[in-house]
Amino acid sequence: MIYLNLGIAYLLINFLSPINKMLSNYFVGLFHLRWDSGFSIAVLTACTTYLPALIVAFVFTRRANLANRLSKPIAGLQYLKVGLILIVLMYVIFALTRLSPGGGLSFGVAMFLAPFSIVAQVLILIGVVKAFLAVKPDLAN
Repeated sequence: MIYLNLGIAYLLINFLSPINKMLSNYFVGLFHLRWDSGFSIAVLTACTTYLPALIVAFVFTRRANLANRLSKPIAGLQYLKVGLILIVLMYVIFALTRLSPGGGLSFGVAMFLAPFSIVAQVLILIGVVKAFLAVKPDLAN
């Protein structure tokens, strides 16, 4: 179920991108004087971006009672796992390149990782849609 929550959160982040950028820019500007390294700013940006979306996804799956309504094994789980692993690997690689001085390495790695980001987003979307299509109707209501 955690994979489904992470997948929903990632899709929320992509659909609500302007709001997330505004929120993360606010927090980075607020803490920029205290946290000066590029790595700490990358971690702060990831936390301010993913944490609110993850909370919304968790509340949605609890309120919709998806844990009981999804068949076991969850449909689309393999797509979700591969997509989420790609996203995590990309963030780790990008955060590690921010440790090098200058910024040229980060720029080059970001351009190299862009196609993998698109593939990961498509895999996550397929996994979430397959899981939602496999949800059994709630006959109690």
